[in-house]
Amino acid sequence: MTGPPSGLGRVSTSEWRRGRRRWEETVIPWALKLVALVSVLTTVGIVVSLLTEAVGFFREVSLGDFFGDTRWAPTFSLDPHFGIWPLINGTLLIGIVIVMAAVSWQLTIVALLAFLPVLPLVKWIQKRQLAAYSM
Repeated sequence: MTGPPSGLGRVSTSEWRRGRRRWEETVIPWALKLVALVSVLTTVGIVVSLLTEAVGFFREVSLGDFFGDTRWAPTFSLDPHFGIWPLINGTLLIGIVIVMAAVSWQLTIVALLAFLPVLPLVKWIQKRQLAAYSM
């Protein structure tokens, strides 16, 4: 990088650099705006796709059948069932089991971390006891 132009007089190099924007200061905000726009457009595309499929689905299946039926059997048979409750039940059951497993692991780790500072003291007491009994 070259120094300040000669026509600026007695301007220091740091003052000259402060007044000039680097290319990163203009490119990075535009890149972030582009990434944000892609994210928003992707979300809008997903929502539009889901809504168009949902409208087509609910033209064939009534809301009463969807929320009132207790069977989920969307086959190509003569009597398909589209009840949502088995799916909700399975989702909640899996979620509860995962939470129980995660909480048990967390409690195990918390108990281990709670006793870690005590371990040097326990080892010191064990050494003292072994020394006392070996005499």
